[in-house]
Amino acid sequence: MLKKLNFALIVLFLFGCQNSEQQSNSEDRSGKAGSKDATAGPIDKMFRLSEELAFRNPDSARLILREAGTLIQANDLGRKAEYLTVEAVIYWYRAEYDSAILTYQKVMILQDREEIMPFKSRSANNIGALYGMYSEYDSSRQYLEISLSIDQQLGNMRGITKNYYDLGVLYKRLDMYEVSLGYYLKALDYQEKDKDTFRLVHSLNAIGNLYTLMNRYDKALVVYRRALELDLASEKVDVLAQTYNNISVVYLDGFENPDSTIYYCERGLEHLSERGIDNFITLHNNMGEAYLQLNMPKLAYKYHRKSFERFSENKKPLIHSRQFFSLANYFFVTGNMDSARYYTGKSMEKAIEVQSLKMKDLNLKMLSKIDSAQGNYYLALKHFQEASQINDSILSSENLKRLAELDFIYETEKKEAENLYLREQNELNKQIIRNQKKLHWIGVAAFVFFALFVFTQYNSNRKLLKKNREVMNHQLEIEAKNSQLTELNQTKDKFFSIISHDLRGPFSSLLPLLNAIIDDYHLITEGEKLGMLKAIRKSSENTYNLLVNLLDWSRSQQGRIGVSKTICRLSEVVEEVFEVVQARANSKNHTLLQGITDECSFHTDRQLLANILINLVNNSIKFTPPGGKIEVTCQIEEQKALLFVRDNGIGIPSGQIPKLFRLDSDMNRIGTDQELGTGLGLILVKEYVDLLGGEILVESNDDPSSSERGSTFCVSLPV
Repeated sequence: MLKKLNFALIVLFLFGCQNSEQQSNSEDRSGKAGSKDATAGPIDKMFRLSEELAFRNPDSARLILREAGTLIQANDLGRKAEYLTVEAVIYWYRAEYDSAILTYQKVMILQDREEIMPFKSRSANNIGALYGMYSEYDSSRQYLEISLSIDQQLGNMRGITKNYYDLGVLYKRLDMYEVSLGYYLKALDYQEKDKDTFRLVHSLNAIGNLYTLMNRYDKALVVYRRALELDLASEKVDVLAQTYNNISVVYLDGFENPDSTIYYCERGLEHLSERGIDNFITLHNNMGEAYLQLNMPKLAYKYHRKSFERFSENKKPLIHSRQFFSLANYFFVTGNMDSARYYTGKSMEKAIEVQSLKMKDLNLKMLSKIDSAQGNYYLALKHFQEASQINDSILSSENLKRLAELDFIYETEKKEAENLYLREQNELNKQIIRNQKKLHWIGVAAFVFFALFVFTQYNSNRKLLKKNREVMNHQLEIEAKNSQLTELNQTKDKFFSIISHDLRGPFSSLLPLLNAIIDDYHLITEGEKLGMLKAIRKSSENTYNLLVNLLDWSRSQQGRIGVSKTICRLSEVVEEVFEVVQARANSKNHTLLQGITDECSFHTDRQLLANILINLVNNSIKFTPPGGKIEVTCQIEEQKALLFVRDNGIGIPSGQIPKLFRLDSDMNRIGTDQELGTGLGLILVKEYVDLLGGEILVESNDDPSSSERGSTFCVSLPV
């Protein structure tokens, strides 16, 4: 009976393919011309039908595939590889992901033969995607890079593009948004040239998701709407449910417009496919959150429970994290704080599992709200500050993205200038060759005419050479202006980053504390008030220090810092510096030491020298645990004063040292007592040292088990 069924399926398929485009059987799967294998056509068609049915009816697909397997000859490794690849696809659509990975790996261990390499590339790519779903990101990246390497060797642009897209997905999951966007844009460029509407819509949705994660909701909406237009205009694409879902998130989280959220969720549900588990869950979840914003908790709970109907079918922790968070938000709004805390904890577990900064940020803010509602102000402040740090980390990725875009523009303009020069040079060479040919044919002419020609040629070449020099000078001007533009943009981005995030952050933590003291003054104990006031003082000190650095840096950018050199006795300057930083050192029980003799005097700007030491000592205090030691010493060597600021703190990772004094870096590390910073202090130090004609070097050891752990900053100044 089974054989008859298999045969009927094959006959039905072959009959259905009569009107389709026929392919030549002159080549077999190994690529050798003139194959007489009579089974080539039916097997290929069965493979294609099986893969097409895998999504809609995986059981029928498996039945056809097994029948095709009986026709494969033992030595036909090409078809064996294709058989395994299609079998893995069926496992994938059956949500049997472990079996899919194992089947793809069977392809990977086959011999590296020409006809097998395309299947190896496809298998490596899909293994990478599956490992990404399991949050095994190292393995995912390894297989995607293997696939990309194979496709590059084969010259398979479509495969290369898919790997770019999947690497974009991977780096998005790692919260490396600027890297992710780079890969997505590479994929998008090829898809637009290839007019590959299906993949183009997917890439646009992915790019929109990135903008949503970076809170660029207006940008995300533009991209999603373009994807929607392409999808509606194409018969080959049908991911409308996903796009409507993405748009609903923009209106829900970005614009807080619950009516529009509900509208787009309803459109998404209209286009929901039977197997669209992810969209089923998230659309109902978004509906629930929208009704909660409309203060309709009963409807909100109805849709939240609806989203949990297919919870077990979905195996993506990130979606589960959002479900649990939405339920926590529902219980918080309805006043059930214990349930709100429970589901926040469940959401945080899933967020940690997939290392999602966005969900960690949302859950920490929810915990802060719950703690505040229950009167746990210490915990509320702690969770709010942790959320602020994560949010700053997310936004710093946006800054890096903008810098990468500026670098790209700069490199593009530079290449255009180089191309202009090369075109001019090429035209000059062609002109010389043409003139040389003319010279050959008129060589027998009279001396007067020959001399006249040479003279004319000389003037012509001189003009061309002059023009060439002008082009080169113009190119140098372009490069200089681009360099200045890049530096100015970096300065601008750093400035706006500090204003919008680093200055706003401390006040965001100050205001809830002040409101709590004022609103609940008679409910808070004296001990709690004192603790909260200490937290306010600490945050205020951090903000003040940040403002001082910001003002100094702005003066340096405007060129308003002059150098006035006098004879400075270093021991006196260090004593003044210690008086300035003593309070901060005492708060962490640090010991400040100096080993400087009175002979250590030299000619320099006293104020700039003091500012250098204040910033370096403050930096050591920040990154040295309580009970640590900071020491300032000096040596005079060969007309140079070497100033050393040493500490026994946590040290600096070796990979971060080259970034310490760079404006385009993101070195705003948190101190050992949760001190905040922007990285401006060390940038100022570098600018002051440059003004004094000196140099600065860093040595550091961040090994916790080492007895020599800590950092040493050495400032070399001319005496």
